[in-house]
Amino acid sequence: MGGPPGTGAGGGRGAGTGWGCRCRAGALGVGLALTTVALFLAGGEVYLRLRHPFLEASVPTRFDPRAGILFEPGTTIRWTNSVDYWTTSRANALGFADREPPTTRPAGTCRVAVIGDSFVEAIQVPIEQKLHVVFEREANRRLAAHRWQAVAFARSGTGQANQLAFYDVFARPLRPDVVVLVVVRNDLADNSPLLASVRNGWHPLHPPYRFFIRAADGRHFTEIPIDEQWLRYRVALADPPPPPASTAQTLHAALMPASAFYRWTFKYAQVRHPALARHLVPFTPDELSAFRLAALDRLDDVAGRPLAEGWRYPDDLNMDAMFYAAALPPVFEEALAETGHALDEFVQRSHRDGFHLVALASDGLSLRYRPGTVAYGRAMVDRGYFQRVARLMAERSIPLVDLYESMTARGLDPARAHFELDAHWNSAGHAAASEALLDYFAHHPEVCGPGAPPGVSSRHRRDGGRLPADGGDRISGGEGAAEAPVSDDVVTSAQESVALAASQHQAGPVSDLSAITAQTIALT
Repeated sequence: MGGPPGTGAGGGRGAGTGWGCRCRAGALGVGLALTTVALFLAGGEVYLRLRHPFLEASVPTRFDPRAGILFEPGTTIRWTNSVDYWTTSRANALGFADREPPTTRPAGTCRVAVIGDSFVEAIQVPIEQKLHVVFEREANRRLAAHRWQAVAFARSGTGQANQLAFYDVFARPLRPDVVVLVVVRNDLADNSPLLASVRNGWHPLHPPYRFFIRAADGRHFTEIPIDEQWLRYRVALADPPPPPASTAQTLHAALMPASAFYRWTFKYAQVRHPALARHLVPFTPDELSAFRLAALDRLDDVAGRPLAEGWRYPDDLNMDAMFYAAALPPVFEEALAETGHALDEFVQRSHRDGFHLVALASDGLSLRYRPGTVAYGRAMVDRGYFQRVARLMAERSIPLVDLYESMTARGLDPARAHFELDAHWNSAGHAAASEALLDYFAHHPEVCGPGAPPGVSSRHRRDGGRLPADGGDRISGGEGAAEAPVSDDVVTSAQESVALAASQHQAGPVSDLSAITAQTIALT
């Protein structure tokens, strides 16, 4: 019949008017919020496009049957992880990311060849900031006994076995006085034809780089030559077909090449929040590696090789973190032996060609573990990777410069020597590596003087793989090297260390030559 006083038609209209005002105010607020977000996204897109000259990497490569996959000489290399750096450089006439090799040799010149992988290739920084260029510049300023020339021969994803060809084909004709081997955290696995196949997806007996493998007699090693038809044999290890793409994955695939801001956001999230980014890609690197590992075990021509024995991957340490474990599965023991043989080959060349052989151990070999640390059921060894490399060098009398020790002695936090989201050296890292070498040359002037080069005849240890879990019996990294005390600010937990090592050398599917380039380590 009628409502309470004040709720008649007039009251109804008043209430309706208030609700309408609130709706319009809410809509205006949502509109303003969406506009703000749109402006933020547009501003981020404009900023990144104006600040950085390109969106995607471009790495022209060619296959050289003598040495493997190199850059196309004279081409422009554009490289980015979409977060930390956008660099442009030019490949020299030899196919390396360096200046043109020297054509003259003034009297009194000490010529240094620096050989390595992506840390020496260093397409993350401009050429003038690279280790060997900084070393040459500072040596000419500070080491007056000689004139100095430094040349780099490096490709991403290679180990010392692969890099022998860089010396034989390109460095040897330049007659270096010193050859510096830069050893980094993935080299031991990269010297194994089996582990390199898991990482890269090529056939272990038909690779695009030179490898060595133990001969049937169990005592000697035989060369696996570079195979010009390596791509044809990848069929045996073809990556699994991707599952049907979700709506999110389809949108992701469309935005990645189109939006600089989206690409930056995804790359950042991929490192900081990998679980979120995982749903936007068809496979994780762990899944691809596990698939390739299973495929390798089915190949008739590698049957009997100790590949998966004792390695429970992906429910185990990855192939680089494993070298911090006290005891190694057989395939990792073999990787140590194969690395040792590659070093023996370098030593033999040093005797034959008269150069001094020196190794530089990157700081990435020295992850810190507290005594008693266990990961995936394996006892972990403090600086275990470095210890294994140091032992290989000591057995061959190859001087080893310990970059980690050099950094800590100078008060430099090794973390500041790397990009935030990429484990490669930044300009500070290259400068620190240069300083470590400069110190070595300053204290060992004989390396550029007369006298026989260092090195001993070939030797292969059968007990060199196991390290004490308590970190005892450490082998020094060379003259003057010392173990830094373990403190809270340099010790990482097992989980953090394993995650770091896992992310520092992830490999994606490889479908053509241009895809096998410097591995984007965006805590990749």
